[in-house]
Amino acid sequence: ATLFLLLLLTIPIYCMASTNPIEIYINDEKIESDVPPIIINDRTLAPVRVISENLGAEVYWDNDNRLVQIITPSKTIILKIDNTIALVDGQEVMLDAPAKIINDRTMVPLRFLGETLGAKVSWDNDLRRVIINRSGAKIVDLAYEVIDGKPTVIIKGDSPLEYSVVEQQ
Repeated sequence: ATLFLLLLLTIPIYCMASTNPIEIYINDEKIESDVPPIIINDRTLAPVRVISENLGAEVYWDNDNRLVQIITPSKTIILKIDNTIALVDGQEVMLDAPAKIINDRTMVPLRFLGETLGAKVSWDNDLRRVIINRSGAKIVDLAYEVIDGKPTVIIKGDSPLEYSVVEQQ
């Protein structure tokens, strides 16, 4: 009877632990989202805008075609709702889980999105935390032009670059 009572008391605690919201950390900073990530069939789906913009990408929603575009200077990702095929720079990529609309938010496979945007993605099961780490931006294009009569160097990165401007007279 004591064992049964002990078992009965631990079941609600175990169930409550699994309902804690999933946290997202990008480069050691907790990311807030109005819609928390969810797990469907062992795959974590997260709001596309929150992840993409925190990794330096722009997000565009096409309501007519029910698809989302994630764009960086060096990469374009297209995900269609409820489709397990994504386009990455025009190439088809099979997804473990399709993008979904949940609570009026476009939710996408988190590992796919993070890794495609150049980050490392890991899962801490004990803390129910997704950890995304991305090293510094990489230069993807460098050009020299004359703009408005001034010599100009144009540098494009795969994500926002930190820079300072030094002008010589």
